[in-house]
Amino acid sequence: MSSYVKWTLIGIATECVAFLSFIFVARTPWGSWGKFVCIVIFFCSTLAFLGYVARSMEPKELIRMGAHIGAGVVIFIQIVGFSFFPGIIKDATFLSLFHLELIGIQFFSLFAFNSIVALIAWALFKNK
Repeated sequence: MSSYVKWTLIGIATECVAFLSFIFVARTPWGSWGKFVCIVIFFCSTLAFLGYVARSMEPKELIRMGAHIGAGVVIFIQIVGFSFFPGIIKDATFLSLFHLELIGIQFFSLFAFNSIVALIAWALFKNK
């Protein structure tokens, strides 16, 4: 397995674990502040992961990784949402126009976030 595939899978796993923790914490009595803690941990773990990975990759690889991580997380959200937590994807019929719009928004948001953070980390750490 190449290092690119390994790092992409680790990135997908990191974001999927953060997503699941957000869902489970939201159902607890401390959900009001626990969701905020999950979001902060998600941002910090993603920043640390992409900062570490950015040292060994070129910018075009980082952008491609951002797309692959975004696609993997969107697929995971769709599978988990339709299979186990239908409240996540309420008001969306599978492959309806509204559902495809939601998928596009999710993918673009994750792609942009991962790519921008990775490129900023690359610019900061490229000489170190």
